Amino acid sequence: MNPEFLHAQARDLVKQLQQSYEHLQKDRGQILEELEKESAKRQQVITEARKKMRADTEFDARMRELYTVEERLKRRLTALEQEIDTYVKLDWEEKVKGYVADLQAGIIELNNTIPKTPEG
Repeated sequence: MNPEFLHAQARDLVKQLQQSYEHLQKDRGQILEELEKESAKRQQVITEARKKMRADTEFDARMRELYTVEERLKRRLTALEQEIDTYVKLDWEEKVKGYVADLQAGIIELNNTIPKTPEG
């Protein structure tokens, strides 16, 4: 197998991994933005309740709803951050280069073990 072809495949794989990482980062940013919005909503509900000096069932229901949304967003954020950590901790390009080098070594070894027939 052509080493240049293997390197091109490796570069394509690394590019795909980088794009996946960038997509995860974008999703993370969106979740953080949503969390900020939810926090602002919660603060607004609390402020309104304090101004009106009330703590009724409507307030309780609204707060539960807001906390539920916040918890869902935090779980999504945690899952994304774990996936992002996987990308950060692994040096994908080096791993792919190592894989290609192993393939090349295997091909060379196979080529060396194939008996050569005399030409003639």
